[in-house]
Order: sequence, then structure tokens, then C-alpha cells
Amino acid sequence: MTTPPTPHSSLLTPDSSFDPLLCRQSFPLWDPVAPPPPIWLDSAATAPRLRCALDAARDFDTAVFANPRRSVHRLGVAATQALETARASLADFLHAPDPDGIVFTSGATASANLLALALPPSDFAPDATVWIALSEHHSSGLPFARAARRHGAAVHLVPLTPSGDLDLDALSAALSSSPGRPTWIVAASCSNVIGRPQPIPALAALARRHGARLFVDAAQTAAHAPIDVAAWDCDFLAFSGHKIGAPAGTGLLWGRASEWPRLVPHVLGGEMVDDVPLSGPPVYASLPARYEPGTPNAAGALALAAAAQWHAALPPAARAHVHALADRLASRLAAVPGLRFLGAVSDGVPRTLLSFTVDGIHPHDIAQCLDAQNIAVRAGRLCAHPLLAAMDVPAAVRISLFPTNTVGDVDAAAAVVAEAVALFAP
Repeated sequence: MTTPPTPHSSLLTPDSSFDPLLCRQSFPLWDPVAPPPPIWLDSAATAPRLRCALDAARDFDTAVFANPRRSVHRLGVAATQALETARASLADFLHAPDPDGIVFTSGATASANLLALALPPSDFAPDATVWIALSEHHSSGLPFARAARRHGAAVHLVPLTPSGDLDLDALSAALSSSPGRPTWIVAASCSNVIGRPQPIPALAALARRHGARLFVDAAQTAAHAPIDVAAWDCDFLAFSGHKIGAPAGTGLLWGRASEWPRLVPHVLGGEMVDDVPLSGPPVYASLPARYEPGTPNAAGALALAAAAQWHAALPPAARAHVHALADRLASRLAAVPGLRFLGAVSDGVPRTLLSFTVDGIHPHDIAQCLDAQNIAVRAGRLCAHPLLAAMDVPAAVRISLFPTNTVGDVDAAAAVVAEAVALFAP
């Protein structure tokens, strides 16, 4: 296993508080430029790129660049060692017992599709039921729903409490009374719309009691809270690199060692087989090569590992800073007439994003007013159509935070929202 990263003590002020301006020095976005960069409040969509991640990718592509697991020349060996070192580092990040349980993908979407397509059809047979969180992002909900419908399994939605949490009591009752054999529960560790951390260990225990397996989308958690696949007791987990400051097109799928043998690769190519007989099916390689056909994005894997190490080394004060910003933003937005939050925001649950609507005003109008003041947010259906439909909300504005954000950022955004509402109010 790799050595734990050293904490970023340089990001703390003399009184041990977190300094987001010092944090920005790790991101090229805030290098001296003209015009100045936007106030970036859209990190739930994609985070600013970390310098260490970009450097790791560039250094590999410049000095190594060979295909891992293929050549015996020096660069080929170096490429293999670099890829496997990145895998081991990410196993540390996930508190995973075995690096070979990590398969590199192009992101959480690719990971969910890989899993749903590779699972045995019996998991989606007509007597099976698949449970997908109402708040689930399309990237993980749609692949499982398609696999279920293709093979005849029933698809059910995991309900939410009024606060926006997964309703485990209702789910437990539904699993006990619903006909069919529960096979999979699909849920994000934190919704990209409501932004509340979910009780994954309790959900995993519930899945175990009913004989189901659990897939967790950790895309909104990886940059903001520790991930411990052993403590969470999930079966598979995925996240995307661009959410933590690595380049787009990077990500991983982690799986429990006992679960991988059930899967059959659906994408075939070089280096994922041990033998190809003249007749008969190929003999697949062992993990993780079996699910990494072709030339892997080794530069991206190194960038992903570098970004994960950077986040792992952040002091606890960085997370406290983001949570305090979210509380401050919620307090200011709550005073805006007609503004309604999606999910509870005042019950002390730590948050990193807020989504809201305003009576009589389209979210795109608010987002465009913010953009006119060089403030970037997300507005729309947020890749969560079932959730917004259940809430009777056609679209929403989302403001998401990162350790690089300041009090000035959230105050400016709240002020522009208030001005926009005053401008557009009937």
C-alpha cells in the first residue's frame, strides 16, 4: 500500500482556520489572468482542475507514454509500474483491501454501464426487483433500469423523506411486502440535487437482510468526505475524476472481490485475455485487466490518483469551511421572497450544495443573471428527472461549493439571486 499523503498544513492560517485563497494556488484557474476567472459555484457538475493532476498526466505522456502491461522495454515496465502505483494509491483513498478490485473507467457513467451490462441476466430475471433511489442521477439509474427492463425485472424507486433523505423505513417495508426477489439497490452517497449525505452503511445492512446487492455512486462525495468501502459494506462503488479536479474522462469502478467473478466482460480487446483458442471462447485475464481492454488511459489514472491524494491530505478545516459556506448561503437565500429549497437545509446536516426554485421565475433566468455577473452555477433538470417530477419542479438552480470558494463568493451569489428575483418578480 502507498504512504498516506502529508496534510496541507500550508493551507491553514496562524489560527488554524482554512484559507481558500491559499488553496487556489493548487489550481491553474486562478493563475494571474485577464479577464479574471468566474466565481465558480458549479463544482458539483465539474471541479476546477488541480495542477498536480494535470502535471501527473503531462509527465506520464511526456516521459513514459508506453502501453502498460505489454512491452518488456524500460518504458513499458515503467508504464505498468506507474499504472499499478496509481491503482494502489486509489485503493488507499477508498480504504479498499485490494487494489485489484479497482478498474479504471472514463467516469461514473462508464462504471455504472460496465457493471449493469456485465452482471448475469439472472440478476434482472422476471422474478427479480431492482430498487433505484428516487434522487438518483441518470448516469447510474438509467443503466440499471435498462438492464432490468431488458430481462424482465421490475424497477421500483426508493422513496425519500420530506427532508430529502433515503427513507429506509419505507424501503424496508416495501422490500418485505413487495413480490419478487430483490437483487440490486442503486443509490448515490450524496444526491447531486438535494446534497444531503446518505446513510450508506445502514442501506447496505438493509440490502443484506433482503438478499440484495448495493451499488453506490460516490461522485458527489469523493471531493468532500472520506470514502470507506469496507465500512460502507457496499458491493460496488464508482466516482468520476473530473468531480475532484482530475481531467474529464477519468474514473473508476471498485468492486468487492467476491462479486467480480459473477461478471462477464462486455467490451473485448487486447490484454484482457490470457488466451484466445482457435475455437471456443477466449480465456479472460484476471482482475483488473479483464475489464480494462485496449490501451488504458494511464495518464488519466495517474492524474486521478494525484487528485485523490490531494483531497486526502486536506485538513478537516477544509470540509468545515465548505459546510460553513453552505450554511451561510442557505441563510441568505432563505430571505429571498418566493425561494424554495429542494430538501431541508436548516437541520444541521453538512452540505456542499443547494438547489432551489423561485415562484414564477424560470431557473435559467436566474442562472443567466448570475452569469452576467461572472458567477457560474447550474440550472435545469440536473440529470434527475424522476426526482424533480416527484417534487413537481420543472427545473431548479443549483449552487455547489468547493474548498476554493470564499465568503465573498457566496455573498455575491446570494445578492445577485435577490436582485434577479426583484427584477423578474410579477
